[in-house]
Amino acid sequence: MEKKNDNDKLSELLASFNGDLLKEDEPQYFNDDSIRVERILLDMVRPDPIQPRRVLPEKVHIAFHESRLTPSQALREMVQVAQVAARQRGRPFSNLLELLPDPEREDECDAKLTPEEELLRELVNLAVTIRDDGQVNPITVIDVTEGVTRLYRIETGERRYWSAWLLRDFLTSYEGDGMIDCIV
Repeated sequence: MEKKNDNDKLSELLASFNGDLLKEDEPQYFNDDSIRVERILLDMVRPDPIQPRRVLPEKVHIAFHESRLTPSQALREMVQVAQVAARQRGRPFSNLLELLPDPEREDECDAKLTPEEELLRELVNLAVTIRDDGQVNPITVIDVTEGVTRLYRIETGERRYWSAWLLRDFLTSYEGDGMIDCIV
């Protein structure tokens, strides 16, 4: 007999619970605090201009954030700075992939790269990794949309952002869609 009594109590509790949830005159709001990954067009994402750890050289950084350079133009400037530095050290390169380590060249281990060359090498290496293995870690962005045009500011992942631009505009044979994985 106690079983029936427990069932009655449970039914009564469920009926009151469902009644509260299904009130027709009040909209129901649910918090969605889950992390979501979205593929966002690279053109809609921008680095934080006041980020202390910058990827671009200072002069290029300023011109880019003053909208005097597009992302592709900013990268082209950065590549040219690295090319000049490499040429001055007797290591000219014309293809970005030439910056990657080559185990067959013994003299490369002894060569000390300039900061410009090292930075570009890191970005190219990351771009090749993304090309070959996909983007494993999404960048994190904040929606800073004002008006009609969507715009996102990077919180973490600026190097992945610039590597995605390298892939898109500088490394031939990449068949990407111009999108980047982001946690919004």
